[in-house]
Amino acid sequence: MSNDNYSKLVKIKDSIATQLLRIIFGIYLLLAVSITLIHMGFEYHDTKNKVISELELLMQTFEPSLAAALWDSYDDQVKSILMGMVKTPIIVGVKIVTDLGDEVASGIVINSDNDTAKFDENGKQVPVGQSKDISAGLFSVTIPVVYRGEDAVDGGNVGKISIYSSSDVVFTKVKFGFFLIVISSIIKTTCLWVIFIWIIRKRLSRPLAILTTATNELDYDHLKNTSIDVKTKGRNELKILEEAFNGMASKMEMRVAEATSELKNKNVALRTQSQELKKINEEIEQKSEELTVQGEMLRQAQIAAEQASQSKSEFLANMSHEIRTPMNGVIATSELALQEGPSPEIEKYLQMIYSSGHSLLGVINDILDFSKIEAGKLDIEKRPTNLFKIIENVTNINVVKTSDKGIEFLLDIEPGTPEEIYGDSLRVQQVITNLIGNSVKFTPKGGIVILGIKVVEEIQIDQTQNIVLQFSVKDTGIGMKPEALEKLFTAFSQAEESTAREYGGTGLGLTISKQLVELMGGKIWVESQYNKGTTFYFTITCEKQEESQQQTLSIPEKLEKLKVLVVDDLLESRLITEKYLKTFNYEVELAESGNDGFAKFENSLKQNKPHDIIIADIEMPEIDGIKLSEKIRTELNSNVRIILLTSYSISINEERTKGLDLDTFLAKPIDTRRLFASIENAFGKTIKAQPKTVVKKESSFAKHLRGVNILITEDNLTNQAIARAILKKAGINVEIANNGQEAVDKLKTKKFDAVLMDIQMPVMNGYEATIAIRNELNLTDLPIIAMTAHAMKGVEEQCMEAGMNAYVTKPINQEKLFQCLLDAVGSKISNNEELSELELAFFNGVKDVMSDIWNAFDACKWDSFQSLLFSLNDSAKKIDNIKLTNLSRQIIRKNEKVNKGLVSILDKELNNALELFQKKKP
Repeated sequence: MSNDNYSKLVKIKDSIATQLLRIIFGIYLLLAVSITLIHMGFEYHDTKNKVISELELLMQTFEPSLAAALWDSYDDQVKSILMGMVKTPIIVGVKIVTDLGDEVASGIVINSDNDTAKFDENGKQVPVGQSKDISAGLFSVTIPVVYRGEDAVDGGNVGKISIYSSSDVVFTKVKFGFFLIVISSIIKTTCLWVIFIWIIRKRLSRPLAILTTATNELDYDHLKNTSIDVKTKGRNELKILEEAFNGMASKMEMRVAEATSELKNKNVALRTQSQELKKINEEIEQKSEELTVQGEMLRQAQIAAEQASQSKSEFLANMSHEIRTPMNGVIATSELALQEGPSPEIEKYLQMIYSSGHSLLGVINDILDFSKIEAGKLDIEKRPTNLFKIIENVTNINVVKTSDKGIEFLLDIEPGTPEEIYGDSLRVQQVITNLIGNSVKFTPKGGIVILGIKVVEEIQIDQTQNIVLQFSVKDTGIGMKPEALEKLFTAFSQAEESTAREYGGTGLGLTISKQLVELMGGKIWVESQYNKGTTFYFTITCEKQEESQQQTLSIPEKLEKLKVLVVDDLLESRLITEKYLKTFNYEVELAESGNDGFAKFENSLKQNKPHDIIIADIEMPEIDGIKLSEKIRTELNSNVRIILLTSYSISINEERTKGLDLDTFLAKPIDTRRLFASIENAFGKTIKAQPKTVVKKESSFAKHLRGVNILITEDNLTNQAIARAILKKAGINVEIANNGQEAVDKLKTKKFDAVLMDIQMPVMNGYEATIAIRNELNLTDLPIIAMTAHAMKGVEEQCMEAGMNAYVTKPINQEKLFQCLLDAVGSKISNNEELSELELAFFNGVKDVMSDIWNAFDACKWDSFQSLLFSLNDSAKKIDNIKLTNLSRQIIRKNEKVNKGLVSILDKELNNALELFQKKKP
């Protein structure tokens, strides 16, 4: 093999030999440079030591004459000696320090302040460049100067001498040696490099070239002629590689023969497989035709499933309508009968009918919600929501149930929980109500149910601040066994069959709650101990409204740093009340009974640190809240402010409380705002808050609708009678249309203030009638309110698209119906009904108050501002004006932190109320 053939395969610069030489050369060069530098370092150090030795010898030579000159103070002679020393090649400077501290110097020296200086022949200092350039590389030898004459005294010490040399002097002496060292290293490196090249190319590169060329020229058709000899001596790696190559060639020859035989066999098998593949293709074509048929069948099945789902939805809608229509008759007529003041026995039966009707309605609503969720037709809304309003609604719904069953219902709202969020208030309320109803159902008399709320996490989602709210409903009920928890959230099932028989229920409530919570970005779980109680937890993820929208509690200066005594026999209630009070920065002391509370209050009087206010539960063993108040007033002769906590169902005996000068009553469950409002009332001596009682009274909305003309469009005779009775009882003028066409005909000839429109009617349905009223009669401003038993998703949207203004479902909730009517026709009310005494007092009392409020606000007279608002709030309460009551209360809490916009809203609402009363004046 020639070198030319090898060069075609591998370039010299890319060969292993060249790469190996580069590695060896690099290592060797590093070692050579290192050794050279070390050699030069030793040479420099040795030369420097020699220079120092010469300096010491010179100093010993000059020292006697210098000592004599210094002793005799011959300055010229000293300078002459110095100049002679400096002329020596290895000396760059001399400095003498006499025993008196004087310095004499020549050349470049370091003075006593460690600064570099240069001196001329006369010993005078001359300007030099930067100090670091002058002093670089200087080193010195210092010895004492001793006069040894016969007249020497005190040892003859006349000072010390320092002789300076520099690295320049040393380098001058060693530079020739450095040159020889470098030349020697270069020659050695060059010679060794040439030897390495020759050896490596001969011993390694050439044999490798032979092997590489032989491998490249390997001919599978002439393997018998393949053999190489790398010409190496001994048994080294190249020789082993040669033997491996020759052995590989022999094996390849055998393998080629085997492969040729095997290939012939495979060709025969391939022909056989080709025939089989043809048969398989025919089978695939047949299967493809079958799949096409099955696909069509599947498509038809999917269409059938969609039609079945649509039929299911239509069936549920019809069932909802058909069930709600008679339910409207049951619930509405029983409610109407209860308002007629029946005998106690009849009232009991009517209450049973009313309660049973609502229970059945709850079951129907659960089934509808479950069906909506299953069909994916239930949407979660995201709108501004007041969390405390939800809690208030939940409390109003459940407080009667808990009180009737003798269960203590408490609220535990963690401080810092925001009031204003974005969420679906209806669905949040539905889940909470469901869980509380579940707890009440399984908690015996004397038990406790606690609703807790707190923020557990703040997260950022799409540039918006979101929070995770955790709700808990804890009870001391019957609890559950571990095996019962597994099927707790399964549809149509309860923890145990015996539970279902004893307590009733469809088993849908928890399933719906779980699905609603998950739709709101949360989760639900339960912890329970058998015979000890159960706690349900669920979370929701919602957007927190801006801080400017949050309602904050502003504490007036006169109500700061109060000392409060809480007396309650229930531990949980005491701790929750304490937590709320501490958010006001109040000093709180707890008492577990009436006797304990009396003792602690008496002790505070003795220590001359009396409590500012006492908050006591009205229902306690031995000494209840009223007896405790009586003992404090009579035995201790104290006029301390007292707030009594009452349950919903407890009525206050006026004879028992007469003369006790109680400040206010506060109904449980309490929250921070209601608690602080009671404290404000106690100190502001506003109207006392009475405990809630179940009283059937005229709707606050209905009394403003007297004289309004309403057209009821309804085909069901029972529903006609119910609607007529409800509206007539409120003093509303009613006329009936049996279908949509009759309604259109009546509106052609007669004017009405609003229309209550059923949807499903013969001749002309509610949608068609509404479109005709808007388009044909051009009555675009006439309020049309859908009043229907259809409660499925999408119905309300269809009503709005048809041109209706509002939507009310059956069974009719009277308060919601009246509120809806008042919202629709309130601006049209105009009658000559005389003002009641309360309304007349309100009109005369507040007609000029707004200007006084503005004056106090502009002048920042906050005490007057508060007083005027308290008066307005008190008057608004008496006439049941909810908007004015809430607005004035909100401003009272903010006080000096209130903004001008909120006062402007109050001004507008007050003017609206006054205008309404002005219309009623004769």
